[in-house]
Amino acid sequence: MSVMSVVVEKSRFLFFCFCFLGFGRFAPLPAELLQVALSAESAILINSESGAILFEKKSHLPSYPASITKIATAAYSLDIASDLLDHSFIAEKDCIASVSEEAKKRSNYKLSPHWLVPGGTHMGIRYGEQLTLRDLLYGLLIASANDAANVIGHSLSGSVPQFTKELNSYVKNLGCLETHFCNPHGLFHPDHKTTAYDMAILTAHALKDPLFRTIVSTTRFTRPKTNKQEANKI
Repeated sequence: MSVMSVVVEKSRFLFFCFCFLGFGRFAPLPAELLQVALSAESAILINSESGAILFEKKSHLPSYPASITKIATAAYSLDIASDLLDHSFIAEKDCIASVSEEAKKRSNYKLSPHWLVPGGTHMGIRYGEQLTLRDLLYGLLIASANDAANVIGHSLSGSVPQFTKELNSYVKNLGCLETHFCNPHGLFHPDHKTTAYDMAILTAHALKDPLFRTIVSTTRFTRPKTNKQEANKI
């Protein structure tokens, strides 16, 4: 049996996803919902195989997902491009362009929502650097690399905005009806929202992919040497 829980703390813009994979025999769970005391504003616990809800607290409350967005980016990429894992893609300027958070606010968030912000998590991708989709996915999920999310999006869909559009259609088709993404990495935008319920559905789907499970169970990854940089651990 596999059990997954997603917990959201909206007040601090943190969105935690805890995945528990168990193997073997377990005592049966009670038929009634579990009683859990927690401070999170929104939460859900489901059986990821059956979809049965074991616990929930305001699970349909809209919240800012932050980097949990990357679960969707990884799942969609693996679904549409599993045959391109070892294909090299080139980082374009738009993928690593950055602007301050203050500039985004002053523009009323009219600037490109996928542009990076100084101080955000990244894997140090340089303009013109060639990386495989596999390495980008490791950077995306281990280093929470915002630049990797943009390179993946641009490489698979021709542009980051087009990838984001496709990503929204993808999650809707999975049943995530209360989710809207403005970028593939989760940097703040007032219209970039989801719910604990939707993320539970999405993460349960992502965990069906063996490479996704391998990556999220990896603690350190050495990015191979590229045309721009030496090998380094991320």
